[in-house]
Amino acid sequence: MAHKVIIDTDIGDDIDDALALALAALSPELEILAVTTVYGRVDLRAKLAVKLLTSLGKDDVPVARGSPSTLLGYVPSHTPCQAEALSSKEEYEIAEDGLALMEELMDTEDNLTVITLGPLSNIGFLLKKRPDLAKKTRFIVMGGCFFENRIEYNIRCDPEAVALLLKSGADTTMVGLDVTLKCIMSDTMVDMLKKNPRLYVLKNYLEAWSKRAKHNPILHDPLTVAISFKENLVETIPAKITVELSEPNRGLTKITKGEFNAKICVEVNAQRFLQLYTERVLAKYS
Repeated sequence: MAHKVIIDTDIGDDIDDALALALAALSPELEILAVTTVYGRVDLRAKLAVKLLTSLGKDDVPVARGSPSTLLGYVPSHTPCQAEALSSKEEYEIAEDGLALMEELMDTEDNLTVITLGPLSNIGFLLKKRPDLAKKTRFIVMGGCFFENRIEYNIRCDPEAVALLLKSGADTTMVGLDVTLKCIMSDTMVDMLKKNPRLYVLKNYLEAWSKRAKHNPILHDPLTVAISFKENLVETIPAKITVELSEPNRGLTKITKGEFNAKICVEVNAQRFLQLYTERVLAKYS
């Protein structure tokens, strides 16, 4: 039976969100119940998600706009770089209220996994309203760095939301930079993506991103998606994680003493994961 998932994403900035959404769409182990967008231009992010899913035969997946704002009210105004791949002539079917959709699904679906690929603002707002939903849901979070003094982007953007999740009692797995930085697309993989006609939308997003990034994609978010159905790609340990909420280390994740509140990834079989990604997304033409 397929795992039921919601994917919460800030698609449009780094390319790894789009690469992750492609993996989810092309993995039979997953049933995507919804995709929600978060952080800033959630309208453009939702259009990017719809366009990509439609190109991969998943036009039946509901896509909804989540919160543009963090818990403290900050709303980033920048335009996601991949939005240049959108066309004003295309129509995109997007639901207005991603938080309502998430709440409904978390309330009614059993054995649901929420995969977060961006800042956790949507999760924070939802848990403030409905803390009872935390223990019904499994969360797999791309975020954090646990074995070096490094602040990870998703956590930095809304650490208050992360702190809420970690205090909620939810079954939470955190996929941090300790493992994701080992998962880098090779030149061969990038060439396969560009040459695969099925991936023409993903290719356009990659080209838009590549104008600003001068390195091969790092598969932070795709690894997070993969763990939702292939947990043995990583080794995890239970830990008590705290998040710094004030400067100068705002967003820093630390292992502290006490009862564990999350599982954190400590090792990854990067070769096996890259092979899985190649087989699922890059190598097939139909």
